[in-house]
Amino acid sequence: MKFRFASILSAALFSAGMAHAATELVIATVNNGHMIEMQKLSKNFEQANPDIKLKWVTLEEGVLRQRVTTDIATKGGQFDVMTIGMYETPIWGKKGWLQELKTDAAYDVDDLLPAMRNGLSVDGKLFAAPFYGESSMLMYRKDLADKAGIKVADKPTWTDIKALAAKIHDPKNGVYGICLRGKPGWGDNMAFLSTLVNTFGGQWFDMNWKPQLESKPWKEAINFYVDLLKNYGPPGSSANSFNEILALTNSGKCGMWIDATIAASFVSDPKQSKVADKMAFAQAPTMNTPKGANWLWAWSLAIPAGSKKVDAAQKFVSWATSKDYINLVGKTNGWGAVPTGTRKSTYANADFLKAARFAKAEKTAIDSANPNDSTLPKSPYVGVQFAAIPEFQAIGIAVGQQMSAALAGKTTIPVVVRETANENMLRDALLENLHRSNLNPLEEASAYQQLMADFGITQDALSAKIGRSRPQISNTIRLLNLPGAVQLKVAGGALSAGQARAILSAKNEERMQHWANKAINENLTVRQLEEQIAIDTDGVKKKGSVRAGSKTAALDELAQKLGDALDTRAKIKLGKKNGEIKIEFATMGDLFRILDKFGIDRNI
Repeated sequence: MKFRFASILSAALFSAGMAHAATELVIATVNNGHMIEMQKLSKNFEQANPDIKLKWVTLEEGVLRQRVTTDIATKGGQFDVMTIGMYETPIWGKKGWLQELKTDAAYDVDDLLPAMRNGLSVDGKLFAAPFYGESSMLMYRKDLADKAGIKVADKPTWTDIKALAAKIHDPKNGVYGICLRGKPGWGDNMAFLSTLVNTFGGQWFDMNWKPQLESKPWKEAINFYVDLLKNYGPPGSSANSFNEILALTNSGKCGMWIDATIAASFVSDPKQSKVADKMAFAQAPTMNTPKGANWLWAWSLAIPAGSKKVDAAQKFVSWATSKDYINLVGKTNGWGAVPTGTRKSTYANADFLKAARFAKAEKTAIDSANPNDSTLPKSPYVGVQFAAIPEFQAIGIAVGQQMSAALAGKTTIPVVVRETANENMLRDALLENLHRSNLNPLEEASAYQQLMADFGITQDALSAKIGRSRPQISNTIRLLNLPGAVQLKVAGGALSAGQARAILSAKNEERMQHWANKAINENLTVRQLEEQIAIDTDGVKKKGSVRAGSKTAALDELAQKLGDALDTRAKIKLGKKNGEIKIEFATMGDLFRILDKFGIDRNI
C-alpha cells in the first residue's frame, strides 16, 4: 500500500513538474479574421504539443507594427513569434534581427508560391513564413459591363478601365463607375498609387536614391488618378480605404474596384454581398509597362533572432503555415474560408477551386508580382507598393497626405508634386519620424543606429544632417547597452532617459536591473540615482580629487553628467583663478532646446 501511494505521488509530482516546465510562447498578431481564426484552432497545436503553451497578444495593425518594431529593435524579448509583413521582413532579415526559418521535408517549402517565398527571403534564406498572402486585382460588376456592351479583358489597360467607368457611371441610381483608395497612408492610398505609378513607368527613387516625384510618369499617373475619381468615383473618395470601399461594393454601388485579392472572397460571398453572383475578376490594369501593376503582401510569422525559445517557436510557425493547417481550416470552416495566397497545393485543391471562383485570377496576380523587379527603370529598393527601407513609412505617409489633399480639391497636382519632390525628402521624412511625440528614447536610439547603418555615415555626419548634437546622438545610442529588461522599462515610460543613463554607470547587468527596479519603486530622481549608484553595494565609494590647474577624472565625470543632463557635450576646466564650462550645440534650434532646460528666455 505504501509502495502504491509512493508511486502515485511520484507520478503526480512528475506530471506537475512537466506541466510547470511547459514552454510558453508569446505571439504578437494582428486582429483580422484569419488570425483570430488561427487562435481558435491553435488548441489543436497545444493538444499535439502538450509541452508548449500559447499566449496571444492581439493588436490593431498600427499598434502591432509599433510594438513589434520597438521590441525587435531594442532586443526587448517580449515576443517569441511576431506577425510581420513583406515590408519589415527584408529589412530585419538583412540586419540579422530575425531567426532563419528551418523547415523539414513535411513542411514542403517548395510548395510556397515563388513570389511569397522570394518576398520573405534575404539572399535565399527564408526569414518569415506566409500565413496568408495577397496581390491586387480588378473586381467588377459583369452585369453592368454586359449592359454597356463591353467585354473586359483578362489583362485590361487603364485606358480600357476609364472607358468602362464612363459607360457604367450612374450616380443618379447610386452606381459609381469606379472606387479606389483615397485615404492617406503608406499602406492605404499609397499602396494603390505606387502600383499605378509603376505601370505608368515611374519609381520612388532612382539608383542614386534621388526622389522621382517630379518625373513625367508620376505627374501623368497622379493626374489620371484624380481625374478618374473626380469624374467617375463616389463622393468623399479622399476618405475611402479598404473597408469603406468593401461596404460600397457589397451594396452594389461600385461598378469596379482595384484592390487586394483577399477582397474577392468577400465580394463573392452571398452572405456578405448583394451582388455576389454578378462579380467578375481580372488582372490589375497596366499602362506603359506591366511591371509593378499589382502589389504583393503577406502577413507572416517570424521569430526574433534573440529568442530563447527557438525550437518551440519554429514548431509553431511550421504548424500555422503548413498544408495541414490549411486543410484543417477547410474541413472545419469550409474551403471558402481558408487563408489563401501562400501555397501551390491550395490552388490545386478541387474543393478550394469549387468554393473560390476568383482563385485563378488571384494566383495569376500573385505569380506576376516581383518585388525585386517592380519598376521599368532599375530601382535600388525591394518592394512593389513600397520601398523596403526604414524611412519609407514616414515618406509614404507624407506623400499620401498630399495626394489625398489633391483628390479632395484642397491643392493642385503641380503643387503636390513640387512640395513632395524636394531633394531633402528623405531627410525630412526621417526628421518627422524622429520628432513624433510618441517616440520613446529606445525607438529614437534605434532610429539613429539604423540611419548610420543604412547610409553608412558617422555620428558627426548624422548630427549635421538632422540638426542634433553629436553627443546627444551618442548619449541616446548608449541606452541600447542597457539589459533587455531595463530597455523595456524605458520603452514603456517607467524610466526616463536621464534615469537610464545614470543606471548605465552601474557595474553589471544584474546591478543595472537592481537600480532600475529601485528607481521605479522608490521614485528616485536622476540626481538621487547618480549619488546612490556612486556607492556600490560592496561599500566601495568612487573617489576623485579636484586640484586647481588640473583636469581630473572627477571633473570629467561632472562634465559627463552635465552633458547627459543637457543631451549634448560639455567640458569643465578649472584654472588657477577661475573655471570654465563649455556647452556645445549643433544649431540654433539645439541652443533653444538647451536654454529651455535652464528656463532661460530664448528671445534674442
